[in-house]
Amino acid sequence: MSNCAEIVAMLSDYLDRDLPPDTCAVIQNHLEMCPNCGEAAESLRKMVSLCRQYATDKRPRPLPADKEQELRAAFERVMAHMRKGD
Repeated sequence: MSNCAEIVAMLSDYLDRDLPPDTCAVIQNHLEMCPNCGEAAESLRKMVSLCRQYATDKRPRPLPADKEQELRAAFERVMAHMRKGD
């Protein structure tokens, strides 16, 4: 498993630690060696973190502009990397 598309497809499970340790080690090694996948992982991590900040029943409306821009930018980076299909 060294294909960037395979790595990106497993990022969510990797970040949630829902994969076997040996698979996580392979992904971690790939992320350290591949700047594009490393950036995709960091963008996804940030996007999830931002979503969790506002995961309460009483979400602020509207989302503060700076947080919306951060969330949108993180999402766009992940989507651009996935479309690229390295």
